[in-house]
Amino acid sequence: MRRGVAPAALFALLLAPARALACAVCLNGANDQSRQAFFDMTMLMTFLPLVLFAVGFGWLAWKARHILASEFEDRDEVAAKAAERGADPIA
Repeated sequence: MRRGVAPAALFALLLAPARALACAVCLNGANDQSRQAFFDMTMLMTFLPLVLFAVGFGWLAWKARHILASEFEDRDEVAAKAAERGADPIA
């Protein structure tokens, strides 16, 4: 008897959102304008965080590229000057 309860409970849980309609307000928007507004806001709230993360990471990459662009210039200049003098740049 216990083996039959678990699949029945799982089946009931899978059907629960369809029975509850998940959102009482969405059903009230019977006209196309309300449905379009719900859809537009859903898309906005879905993609806005993704776009903000992409812009933030892009800005960080751009800033790091400009900050780190001159990271090795000093070392290269020291090595070039040492090579001109004939000295070992590592020593």
